[in-house]
Amino acid sequence: MDMNVIDIIKQDHDKALDALDDVKEASKSKSRDINQSWSNVKNLLCGHMHAEEAVVYPVLKEFEKDDILEAIEEHNLAKILIEQMNDMSKNDDVWAAKLNVLTESIEHHIEEEEEKILPAADKQLSKDELKDLGKRFEDAKADKGARSAASRGRTPSRATSS
Repeated sequence: MDMNVIDIIKQDHDKALDALDDVKEASKSKSRDINQSWSNVKNLLCGHMHAEEAVVYPVLKEFEKDDILEAIEEHNLAKILIEQMNDMSKNDDVWAAKLNVLTESIEHHIEEEEEKILPAADKQLSKDELKDLGKRFEDAKADKGARSAASRGRTPSRATSS
C-alpha cells in the first residue's frame, strides 16, 4: 500500500523518538544493548534526514523556504552530534549529555515539522503528489541504508516498511 509522505514521516518520527528513549534507557542502565540501540538511532535518523533532504525538502522549499532552511540546519546539528558521539565511549558522562541535547533537538525538530511544514505540504500538494513523494522518500531511505551497509562491508537487510 502506498502511503503519503506525511504519514511516513510521522511514523519515522515516532520510531526515532522510541529509539532515542531506548538508547537513553540503555545508557542509564549501562546495558550491553547500548551499541545496538545507538546503531538503531543512527540508522533511523540518518536515513530519515537523508530522504528528507534529497526528496522532500526540495519540493517543500518552494512554499516553506524559511522553515525548510531551519530544518536543514537542525539536521546539520544532529549530524554533528552523531559524529561526535560515534567517537566517544558510551559510558562517558559527556556522551550522555550529548544524547540529551540530540534528543531535545530532535524533539524540537519534529514538533516544528509536524506543526508547520507537514500541514503546509498537505495544503499545497495533491494526494497523488504526496503519495509519489512518499514512494521516493522510502526509496531514498532504502538507498541510504544500502550505501551505509556497503561502506561497512555488509549486505543490507531488507526491512519491510509498515
